Amino acid sequence: MGPKSRFRKRLITYLEDAHRAEFFHGSRDAVIAKRKVEPLPADADSDEEIDWEADYRPPTQTLPKPPPRLCNLNACTELCANCRKNDSWWESYKLEVDDLLVRSNVHTHYLSVENQKADDAKRQWRKSTKGKKKLEFKIKRERKGCLTKTGVCRARFPREVFAASEMTDDGHINVRHIEPMMNTVNPILTFLNRCNTDVSSLLSGTAIKAVVSYVSDYISKLSLKSYQMFASVYDVFQKESEMSGGTEKDKDTARHMVRKMVNAMSAKMEIGSPMASMYLLGNPDHYASHKYRPFAWRQHVQFVRSLWVDSLKEEEEEEENDLTGRDEEERVPIGRMDNKFVPSSAVDDYRFRPAVFNNMTLYEWVQCSTKKKRSYRERELFEHDIRRAQDFLEDEPEEDGLHDESVSNARPDLNDDDSDWETDDEDDIILDKEIRKAKWNRPVYHPFSPDHPLFLSHSVTCNFDNLYTIIPNFIGGTIPRSDKGDRAAYCMTILTLFKPWRTPANLKDIISTWDQAFKDHKFTDRQSQLIKNFDVRYECNDARDDHFAQMRKK
Repeated sequence: MGPKSRFRKRLITYLEDAHRAEFFHGSRDAVIAKRKVEPLPADADSDEEIDWEADYRPPTQTLPKPPPRLCNLNACTELCANCRKNDSWWESYKLEVDDLLVRSNVHTHYLSVENQKADDAKRQWRKSTKGKKKLEFKIKRERKGCLTKTGVCRARFPREVFAASEMTDDGHINVRHIEPMMNTVNPILTFLNRCNTDVSSLLSGTAIKAVVSYVSDYISKLSLKSYQMFASVYDVFQKESEMSGGTEKDKDTARHMVRKMVNAMSAKMEIGSPMASMYLLGNPDHYASHKYRPFAWRQHVQFVRSLWVDSLKEEEEEEENDLTGRDEEERVPIGRMDNKFVPSSAVDDYRFRPAVFNNMTLYEWVQCSTKKKRSYRERELFEHDIRRAQDFLEDEPEEDGLHDESVSNARPDLNDDDSDWETDDEDDIILDKEIRKAKWNRPVYHPFSPDHPLFLSHSVTCNFDNLYTIIPNFIGGTIPRSDKGDRAAYCMTILTLFKPWRTPANLKDIISTWDQAFKDHKFTDRQSQLIKNFDVRYECNDARDDHFAQMRKK
């Protein structure tokens, strides 16, 4: 692809149109001068204090104005009013974008100070960073700044400047970058969002995977440890000790303290205020094409591993894995039935699933199964059917095949209110059809195996449409890697998920290894794709580490 290649020119033009690192009206000083105001002093607190004209409302406090209607180009003249409105709108659009960029996208170096005067801090820092005295920065008290002791910005500002886009000999594209203290942005997104936004072009597979890993870690928030929560609460009490002994009412003081604690914990979890408010108000915080169902996968693997612990003993001593580094004691939740406490385990739900679902894998079971507690009438009917079945097996049938049943042995009727009746009323006929249709579409619940602790009280059904709409959300740690770590633990985990089993002995023979059992089992195309997707996270993490290593070299 030569320098004058048509494809190369169009590619660079597309990248420059998609994102840029410059203002519409020149430099930052030129943008400020466009509004006829003086630039901010270097020690100002915030760029939000830009003082535009008295009657000017900052775009951060207004909604974007839509463009005027386009005119008919065929019938348009030089005196067209719509064209003049469009030209005026585009000019105001550029001014607002420049205003937003000056307020929110220009990076300013900060130097953190703790219990020191600003002048002393500046003098001490400049003394330790010789040759960088002209670097403009501000002072932040009791806050971590971006400048290190050696004068290096942790945010990697200033950026490298490129007066024009260029392509290196190895194919890397350096996009035009004019402002060294700005990230690349998309003007339209800035105009619509009215806040700080960054737009980057992912020009390599490593960069794409690094962004996927970054976004996944950002939106996947782990719960805080107990000591972190107590530390946050303790810090709030220490900072607010004077307020708690003031003259405010106890109720207001308590509410203020609780708010401080919640804010402290949400900050440690890196949850933004909008997301926290969504959770508190019960509003949806995301849009998704699928639904997610929590899946505690580790307890199933630990149950399988309990039978084969001897065969894995040597491999565990050679390599430590996340799977074997956890507490091996299985926590079994309990439920109450007939004033008795009985175990209620997801492992038992799968092991003692109905025979009709015998060929379902654990992954499919999590997607499709729904457990329900029987009502009093349903349980009475179910127990009656069991007694009838037991009597039939114990007693020999009479010669004519008939049984003389008493009224007390009659099967309870769940629909006592239903009766055979006929009507000519059209509304009643339609209502009757709807009732029958609803009963026909009602899911069929099956009993668990008799060995299940909740055999009498619960039943289960499977909706196979959920295979395409529900995704298991793995909780309890990450799945072992396929290319590193304990190979036996990885094979055991995958077979537990994608091979039907009722006992651990169904997954492999005694004389076989987990690796051999993994190779012998034939996975479906869908299962193979899922297994391959499990490794994408690790590939993205590796790419992220490589990307950060490249950034540190720069």
